[in-house]
Amino acid sequence: MPSYRRPTDLPPRMRDLNDALHDLHECAGLPSTRNLSKAILLDDRLSTTASHERVRSAFSNLTLPSWDLVQALVTVLCPDAGRGPCETELEHFRSLWRSALREARGDAQLPKPAELSVQQTSDHRDSWLPATGRTRFSLNMTKALADQLTEAFASMPTQALSAESFATIEPRPGVYQLFHHGQLTYVGKDRSLPTGLVRAARKISGRCASPRSVET
Repeated sequence: MPSYRRPTDLPPRMRDLNDALHDLHECAGLPSTRNLSKAILLDDRLSTTASHERVRSAFSNLTLPSWDLVQALVTVLCPDAGRGPCETELEHFRSLWRSALREARGDAQLPKPAELSVQQTSDHRDSWLPATGRTRFSLNMTKALADQLTEAFASMPTQALSAESFATIEPRPGVYQLFHHGQLTYVGKDRSLPTGLVRAARKISGRCASPRSVET
């Protein structure tokens, strides 16, 4: 089958990850989205599943795919790509994904540290010492928490939104995300995750068909 459409206008680090996925897919013989979805489902090493729409989104969407999806695709493509140990490929893709994540969060270009002026001294054995400097610093706790949640969610597998999956979740406080066809549709928190998930599923049932997956 032909290769998937490569999205245009991606930021640099996202482009690196997307190009690497496409190259691996081509080396593996261009398996279809449905074959990849089935391979992920049948691979005992993986704890996630992915519909063929979600598989296609990893290659064609402008948004960063979750790490569990990238990991699953690399795992099932590696044996047919002939590139050596799968662990090496996973390490390479993990590095690409983390760089793309930092870029998506706005951390790709870190602010320069406050510049320190330098003055020469003649009465100290260390001939060069930094002069004391000051700079304004603002700590945004809400943004810091959101950034941590974004990275944590991105590295977690998804589960089908069903009574069976609710039964596996402990009734403790937490935060969750709901997806429909691989697209994020809802973010919430609750004092009891199972209760919150049931309530959220009912709340959004009128907006779209039943959400397909959940991260907690």
